[in-house]
Amino acid sequence: MREKIEIDTERSALRYVEAYGWALKHVPDKLKTEKVCAVAVRHGGALEFVPEALKTPEICMAAVRCNGDELKFVPEELKTAEICKAAVSFSNTDDVLNYVPDSMKTPDVCKTAVNTYPGALKLVPDELKTPEMCMTAVKRWGLMLEFVPDGMKTPELCMEALKASVDRNENALKFVPDELKTTEMCVFLLAHHIRWEAVFWKDVPERLKTADLWLEVGRALTAQEEEPSSAPTP
Repeated sequence: MREKIEIDTERSALRYVEAYGWALKHVPDKLKTEKVCAVAVRHGGALEFVPEALKTPEICMAAVRCNGDELKFVPEELKTAEICKAAVSFSNTDDVLNYVPDSMKTPDVCKTAVNTYPGALKLVPDELKTPEMCMTAVKRWGLMLEFVPDGMKTPELCMEALKASVDRNENALKFVPDELKTTEMCVFLLAHHIRWEAVFWKDVPERLKTADLWLEVGRALTAQEEEPSSAPTP
């Protein structure tokens, strides 16, 4: 049976939150001092339990630098450009931009968010997306091609998305505009997912569904088999 921890002094509260920041929720309100709260937020998951009166710019900054997703608990009036950029720099999820005020969604903040977590691209306003930002996102997560404006979808960008999606056993071809789909793209996808070709075949445009396409797929599979193994020679 675990020994019950008595939190009856600031010192005991400090020891408690130094071990687990989120444990601030168990600290009596009278012991939630600025010092205790400052220590708690540096250990993560605590800003939610900090009294509103103690949510200072310093405490909020410390919280988001520990975990960017804590931005959801920062009062709106304290969401400065500096705090928002720190939050997207230290986020562990792709939805932190949901908590950034529209006025703070600058090109710099959005670029940082995508660099930190490619899934953030889906929350970047189209007018702030750039070819560089989109390329960064799809190279790391091919399915982010869905959120690239059609005007920024180039053959090169789409091919990079396909390569990334294959590495994750996903299919980015469905987000490539038909007019940009090439034999090279379809061969690449089918050769890497030959056991699932029936699933991906529907995304191949009719104009490319030819006998020559399958010949190219066969050549690609043969080339894959002939590639030297990366395993060390005994």
